[in-house]
Amino acid sequence: MLVATDRVRHSVHRMLDQLQYGRSPERFVIYDNAPIGLGGQITGKMHALMMGLASGRRVLCRYAGYPPYGAPHAPISDEGAPVGLDFDDLPLFSLADTRRYVSHDPLRSGFYSNNADVLAAIMSQLGEPVPPLALEGMILSWLRYTDRAFNTIAAAGSRLGVGPDTLGVHLRRGDKQVETAFVPAWAINEAIAVLLQRYQFTSVFLASDSPSAASEIQVPAGTRLIFDSTEPRHNNSNHKMLIDRPHLAEQETDTAIKNIGLLSMCGGIVGQSNAHFSTLAAAAVVDRYGDLDRLVLVSGDLAEKNDPVLRWVFQTKRRARSLAKRLLPWLRAKERIKRSRPSR
Repeated sequence: MLVATDRVRHSVHRMLDQLQYGRSPERFVIYDNAPIGLGGQITGKMHALMMGLASGRRVLCRYAGYPPYGAPHAPISDEGAPVGLDFDDLPLFSLADTRRYVSHDPLRSGFYSNNADVLAAIMSQLGEPVPPLALEGMILSWLRYTDRAFNTIAAAGSRLGVGPDTLGVHLRRGDKQVETAFVPAWAINEAIAVLLQRYQFTSVFLASDSPSAASEIQVPAGTRLIFDSTEPRHNNSNHKMLIDRPHLAEQETDTAIKNIGLLSMCGGIVGQSNAHFSTLAAAAVVDRYGDLDRLVLVSGDLAEKNDPVLRWVFQTKRRARSLAKRLLPWLRAKERIKRSRPSR
């Protein structure tokens, strides 16, 4: 299914240029970076920019970069968040709020890109409907990589042979099973088979936390499976590791942005609906091709839907984690970041 147009993309980019670099507005959204994975933080910035487009507010970032990671994107404004602002006391974004500063804190806001009010406000300016994923892709293509990030992605793409004839596959593994049960490999393989038949890709690029991920993926004879065996894989919660081991931040930032960038270079995407690497790459592919049929995002809770016992186990885990965060707030990643890194 074809969506959006070049005209709409240009309109979105022009609106963002004016909003972020034009005459300073009277109201602002403060993006209060949550110390989660790099993909989640990039998604959070994209959502903050959606809020800005809908409300005419300029987006300012509490932190430069994506702590505890580095900064693979150039600044989105010449302004930083005001010094001395009480970030933790700011009201969460609402279209109806007229206060000077509101916050987008992904850990508190529960905002999704299909927010009906925000989408309606943006579509009224564009003059035509745009699917949420296509709008995300337009915003992502407005963000600018730093030279280091751009060169990292370009070098990896050339070395591995990733391009438009490649199907990108994100197999979410590592420690992510503390959040939801892994999507079974058979579901990913079924989706791969569908897209290989539909678009005749000549290779499959696999991105995953797991060093053994390639053993779970099936591709037909004659289709090259690309898996970067040189990549350092810790198979853990990288953002939590980086708080304790900041000397690895540069390496892990390069690795994460390399995978997001390579997946985004592909001609199609297979992943899961609740994995940021998958959804960011899917948005980039839609922005480039305007074709939703190039994507298969498997439901992230597929395994739990199919297994009541597994669902109960993970619901119990999530409740326990939520209780621990309430009882021991000083151990949460966000509090540890605030203690270790001052706001911009």
